[in-house]
Amino acid sequence: MRTNEVVRFLVNDGAKVRNFAWASLQPDGSLSVGLSDQLFQLTHMSEILDGDDKRATTTVDLLALHGEEAVTNPHFTYHPPIYHHLRRNDRRELWSGIMDIPIMLSEGKEIPWIRLESNPVRKLNPFASARAGGAEHKLEINADSVQSVGVFFSFAPKGSQRREAGSKLVLHLRSCDVIVRWGVTSGRRSNLVWCWYG
Repeated sequence: MRTNEVVRFLVNDGAKVRNFAWASLQPDGSLSVGLSDQLFQLTHMSEILDGDDKRATTTVDLLALHGEEAVTNPHFTYHPPIYHHLRRNDRRELWSGIMDIPIMLSEGKEIPWIRLESNPVRKLNPFASARAGGAEHKLEINADSVQSVGVFFSFAPKGSQRREAGSKLVLHLRSCDVIVRWGVTSGRRSNLVWCWYG
């Protein structure tokens, strides 16, 4: 793959098609995901820690650590095989971590990674047009204007077959697959959650 391959997650409320989120497969094999709202600010990050049969959620105050400009419209990137980071384009990292995805997938289990959640659909910007350059695919999610939607990304072993009800897309990285699911959520504001296993 010589150019970026982008998947745009749009929301159709029956009256308009609106921008929500995106995923970009990079030529070097990395994967970036983020929200389409250019004004979205990730002032706090929820971090879900899983390990040794324990689960804990902590919140990081990114605004206090990095300032307003740095926390506006950031995105997550996975650089295989182990490095993950959160940053705005052309800015220093807001957060980073290491998860050895190939080793974790050797157990054959799916590993949750990122959860993106929207504002109520009526507050999302209308979709205008695709960007020039690279391959771009559009995926529409149906939802009422008062609902919020979510997209959920999980790592899975390469070539794994999963038969299940509901909406699903599989992105193929060099060393693993990424299972993408979406649907209506109970959230009432834009949010981004990183699931980290340590």
